[in-house]
Amino acid sequence: MNESPFVKTSELAKRYKVTMHTIRLWAGTGKQRREGFPRPKFRSDELNFDWQDIMDWENGKRFD
Repeated sequence: MNESPFVKTSELAKRYKVTMHTIRLWAGTGKQRREGFPRPKFRSDELNFDWQDIMDWENGKRFD
């Protein structure tokens, strides 16, 4: 089975040991938005982020 190029909100929440709500806040446009956090590529049952964007963010890249 091939790995998906996308990662869901729940998987990121586990990875960073935060709630799914926190990930949604980081990706949002409000006051609690985390500066430089990548935007989701699409939404299905959860927000879906590109794995490469997440890896780049962990390595210091900032998205605007």
